[in-house]
Amino acid sequence: MPSPSLNAKNKPGWFPRLIRGVAARIDPETYEQTQGMGMTQYGFINRVKTKSGVSQFGEINGTANQFVIERPGAGVPVNPSRALESFKGFVYASVNAKAREVMTIDWRLFSVDGDETTEETDHELLDLLDSPNDNMNGLELKYLTSACLDLAGNTYWWLEGVKNETDKPKAIHLMPSDRVTPVIDRRSWPEQLIGYKMRLTNSEMKFAPYEVVHFRGPNPMNFFEGYSPVMAGAQYIDNDNDAMRFNSNFFRNGARPSMWLESDFMAESQLEALKMGFMDVHGGIDNMQRVGVLPKGVKPSIVGSNPKDMDFSKMSEVMQQRILAMFGASRTILGTAESDTNRATAETADYVFSKRVIKPHMIAICGTLNDRLVGRYADNLYVSFIDPVPEDKAARTTEMTTVVGGQPILTVNEARDEFMGLGPVDGGDALMKPTAMGPATETGDGEGEPGGKPSDGGDGKPQPQNDPNAKTVRKGILAGHTKAANGVQVGWRPPRTKFQKLASRRVTMAKSLADKITADLKKKLSQPSKKFVSTKEQDEARWKEFSEFTAAAEKDIAETVKKINGEQKAEVLANLEGAITKGINPADLFDINKWISITTDALTPIMNTLFEHQALAALAEIGKPDVNPFSETTAAAVRRSVQMMSESYNQTTLAALEDHINDGLQAGESLADITKRVEQIYEWSDNSRAGTVAKTESFRTANSALKTAWQQSGVVKTVRWYTSEKDNVCAYCQQMNGTVIPIENDFFKNGDSITATDANGTAQTMALNYGDVSAPPLHPLCCCFVRPDEISID
Repeated sequence: MPSPSLNAKNKPGWFPRLIRGVAARIDPETYEQTQGMGMTQYGFINRVKTKSGVSQFGEINGTANQFVIERPGAGVPVNPSRALESFKGFVYASVNAKAREVMTIDWRLFSVDGDETTEETDHELLDLLDSPNDNMNGLELKYLTSACLDLAGNTYWWLEGVKNETDKPKAIHLMPSDRVTPVIDRRSWPEQLIGYKMRLTNSEMKFAPYEVVHFRGPNPMNFFEGYSPVMAGAQYIDNDNDAMRFNSNFFRNGARPSMWLESDFMAESQLEALKMGFMDVHGGIDNMQRVGVLPKGVKPSIVGSNPKDMDFSKMSEVMQQRILAMFGASRTILGTAESDTNRATAETADYVFSKRVIKPHMIAICGTLNDRLVGRYADNLYVSFIDPVPEDKAARTTEMTTVVGGQPILTVNEARDEFMGLGPVDGGDALMKPTAMGPATETGDGEGEPGGKPSDGGDGKPQPQNDPNAKTVRKGILAGHTKAANGVQVGWRPPRTKFQKLASRRVTMAKSLADKITADLKKKLSQPSKKFVSTKEQDEARWKEFSEFTAAAEKDIAETVKKINGEQKAEVLANLEGAITKGINPADLFDINKWISITTDALTPIMNTLFEHQALAALAEIGKPDVNPFSETTAAAVRRSVQMMSESYNQTTLAALEDHINDGLQAGESLADITKRVEQIYEWSDNSRAGTVAKTESFRTANSALKTAWQQSGVVKTVRWYTSEKDNVCAYCQQMNGTVIPIENDFFKNGDSITATDANGTAQTMALNYGDVSAPPLHPLCCCFVRPDEISID
């Protein structure tokens, strides 16, 4: 069965956002606990069996991808998966030609210290690039990096084990280019990259920007995703594939003659027997050119065009030339033009290919490595490569001969070592003169006036002082001068100004850090601190006051969310019949951007009121009632938090609708049955999700208000985690009780985990991969809050 066209009109289906709760209040996420129960950020979800496998209520298991890259002008999407599938024929030959060259180019690592540049031949970064992981070597990594760039426009490396921008990776893993999508915050400009998503069979993984090295081809239409030669030349590739399929089908379905059989027969059985008999004898490529005999009353009528008429050979050649042009390759580079190629044209083609295609390709790859990886090891390092451009030795020899006036410039031993790989001989270290071939002299200081002592190993007389015909000879090869393994120079290095700025920045940072430490020390000595006095009874009373006001906001939030659910359900039911005419298209159910705005606008006033009340109460408790905690900055932060929650909530709803409506369609259910499914989803949202979201987000906003207010006061130095006295407190929160941190710090960073022992004495671990935990809640429905711990004495 032929593969779909690269520029087919039938786009892949809408990308389902795989439900895993809410991660960082941006996208859903699930974290697992050892008891085998899935837990989203908004509560436990019992696993159930679906037709697609084990899933959760509201979980999407699809693998479709609508994130496609547009072709310039035409607006026709080219899916990265289809682009990777084009790795055959002349596309394979072109991509393979580039990737093989890249694979054979060696990395070179240099360190810069002022004006001195030193090559590092033994370094852990080189070891990592040579052996990135247990299942791949460095040659494969280079080949596949180049190939994915040329096919899909993007190559992604996952750096295993990094927790921030400065950690060194334990290994490098190549990610599937067609399954990874950058996550972009497009709510304001300039737009920001906030992470990456990778689709798996039944789930989705998310990565922080610092975990991924993203190589991409420059794309004027999308600055965050790359553009490839395959995408640019999709039409040419399609035409070539179509021509090949036409020819294949022509011979497979019936070689010439291709015709109608005109017959006087009237009975269908006679006509069918005639057709089948003719196809058995003359159909297919194996029966081509066989002599045919027709019954009386039957005559052939030739129809259609054959490959010669349509000149497929010429068209295919034109398409192939255009495909090669997209990759900057030629038939000579592919080794398919021997008949009209001699050594000179082959060397010229190799020179042009190396200079115009391979070298810029490698420079772009090294630029990304230096920007995203090398800085993790030191800020004075850079990666380069051996220049692949062949040297024009004839031109270089002619130029050198002209410059030195025909005099020898190498000693015999230097020539033996450089060109023949042989060892030195006695007397071979003397530089000979061109006339009597005696030893040449060198200058006394290497760059002063001619004349001086003879070179080591020779007994020639020194040149006369002030002789205008005397030639200056340097003492030896400059210290630190290195050549590449093949005798050519390094292919590329970043501008030296980059390292000068880094060196200057290091000095400035060191001075700034020293000044800050000194200032902080003086401030501490001049402003002693004390513990914030708060008994257990006072903590309990303050928590009760805190939770009561939060409960009032929680009720308002839940009612508002339920009202939004009802209005949204009415819109979905009104659009349902049209949305499932030819398979579900979630975008036809409701406008997700509109409902994100509605949810954000409805909930923001409630959150603002909650934030302001709790912030003022926090300031009054430490004796700073005059500080205004609610500024434009904090108001914007609250709205941004609400908007992130609104995005996740509506995305979860839309994904759940798609999943369950698709199940109904696959089961052949009627519109009435599918309508019941929709009503069940909104019933679940009203009865479970609304309350969980209200509780979790109200406590999150209130705790954020406490910590923000204390930080703005300038007197609170540390905060303490307080766990409520409720009977149903989990083991994780019990373990956190009393934990103290500096007020500017987080209790947990995204990706951390916490281990606690439950009532049965079993150790349980929970991964905190849904965002930094700067304050409670630790998990859905968490009722903890923060207390001031250490404050400055005025």
